[in-house]
Amino acid sequence: MELLLALQDARTPVLDAVFLLASRLGEEVAVLSPLLLFYWCLDKRTGLRIGFTYFAGGMMGQFAKVIFRVERPFVRNPQLLPHPGAVEGATGYSFPSGHTTSATSLAAAFALNWRKKAWVWVVGAAYVALVGFSRLYLGVHTPMDVLCALALSFVMALVVDAAFADCEKRPGHVRLYFALCAVLALAMLACAQVLVSVGLVPENQAADAFKTGGAALALLLGVYLENKYVRFDVRAPLGVQAWKLAAGVLMALTIKEGLKIALGTSLPMQFLRYFLTVLFVVAGYPWLFSRMLKRAA
Repeated sequence: MELLLALQDARTPVLDAVFLLASRLGEEVAVLSPLLLFYWCLDKRTGLRIGFTYFAGGMMGQFAKVIFRVERPFVRNPQLLPHPGAVEGATGYSFPSGHTTSATSLAAAFALNWRKKAWVWVVGAAYVALVGFSRLYLGVHTPMDVLCALALSFVMALVVDAAFADCEKRPGHVRLYFALCAVLALAMLACAQVLVSVGLVPENQAADAFKTGGAALALLLGVYLENKYVRFDVRAPLGVQAWKLAAGVLMALTIKEGLKIALGTSLPMQFLRYFLTVLFVVAGYPWLFSRMLKRAA
């Protein structure tokens, strides 16, 4: 806590603006934008690698959050005042840091995909360090939250990388890994639901677990449906790629926020909202733009 109090005393308007922006780089839109760019427009396999790495790290992080149930540092120490601009994004429990988990998952996915390019590792490490430190500066996480999130998500990135390599050599193992992912997601959801039911975890603290579980299961189903029925081609002229990406992001955000208004924010509805949004991203939108491009050809 001494470090967080020292950082609190060192805050200035300029540093506040810098680290609020840095913190945004670990949020959903910033982290998932490269996934959508690669999956829809550049390289489907790389997009899937980012997606599986992101959700594997996210599931393990949410598992840890509901099991350990560590309150935010400003809850444990009234002397610590979080930056007002960071409080809204500080959802769920403190340990491990969700922003650091997301940033590490993205950076590790890129670094392991281009492991021989030193600059990718350097940029990735700087990105993770910036996001992680921003969470300390803003007073919403402890060093333990950040370091454990980094370690956990990097280990999960290595696991996903090994799984992808194994599936390339033994395609028959794909079903095994899909089953393992589904079991992990369902186990996390069951654990969160039980802890909510017995009163150990408030519903608002379990919301991120249900969002992550819904998104992870939708990723699995979406990949299956896309591979069996869609099989879209990422290649297209630059102008088409631009509108394809822009329209897809706009539609995905509209679905995500529209379902929030329509369905509400109960735990089952949070699960369903993220499930439907990710299913659209992985299979629904590729089917839609594939049909549109075929008609235009």
